Amino acid sequence: MNKFANLSDQNFRDFATIYNFLKIDDKLPDQADAIIGGGEGAHIDIAERAAEIWHAVVAPIIIFSGYKPPSFARSESEIQRDRVIELGVPPDKILIESHATNSGLNIILSARILQSLEISPQKIILVHKPYMTRRFKATAQKQWPIPNNLPEFFATSVNQDFAKYFAYESTLDDPRRRLGTMLNDFNSIRDFAKTGFGVPQEIPDEVIAAYENIVAAGFLPRGMETHRSTAIFANGEKL
Repeated sequence: MNKFANLSDQNFRDFATIYNFLKIDDKLPDQADAIIGGGEGAHIDIAERAAEIWHAVVAPIIIFSGYKPPSFARSESEIQRDRVIELGVPPDKILIESHATNSGLNIILSARILQSLEISPQKIILVHKPYMTRRFKATAQKQWPIPNNLPEFFATSVNQDFAKYFAYESTLDDPRRRLGTMLNDFNSIRDFAKTGFGVPQEIPDEVIAAYENIVAAGFLPRGMETHRSTAIFANGEKL
C-alpha cells in the first residue's frame, strides 16, 4: 500500500497517470502582458510560481482572482497577493478581484481588469495548481470575453510530480478529498465537448482507462459537482 490515503500501488499509478495528463507546462514566452493566477483555497504554490515568473521580468503585472469561501478569513486572491508580496513582488504590481467562484469567472473578471487598464493583451501566462493547468487554459481559450482579441495563453505551475504535490496537498486537506477534487477536474475536461465551458481536449486511452480503474476502486469525483454558471457571482449578482 502507498502511504498516501492508503492507495494501492495500482491506485497510485492510475492517479499519477491522470495527474500527468491534467498537468501541462508550456514553454513560457520571453515577455507577456500579464500573469493571471486562479483561486484555489490556501494553495500558495500558485503565488510562489507567479512570483518566480514575475521576478524573471516576463510580465509587468500579476492578477489574482478568487472569492472568499465562507470558512476563510480572507479571499483566495488576498491569500495569493500576500504571499507574492512576501516573495518580493511590489504591491503596485499586483491586482486582485475577489468575486470569482469558478475558473470561468477567474478569466472573465481578470479580462475586465485588463480592459479597465486599457491593456489589450497578446500573451497571458496562466498559473494554477498542477492538475488544474490544462483545464484553466482550455477554459481561458473558451471564456475570454473579447473574442475578436483572443490572447495566446501559456499555462504553468510548480514543477512537482504527483507524489510530491499530493504530499503537499495532504497538509492542506483530507487526502481523499484532494483526490476527489482532481477527479472532478478530469470530469470537467471530459465534459467540455458537451458543456461548451472550455475548449475540448483529446484524452488518451490510457488516461480514460486509469480513470475507470479509479472509479471501480471506489474513488469518485468530489461531490459529483457540475459547472456553476459563469453568469452568476457567489452572492447571486448577475454579470
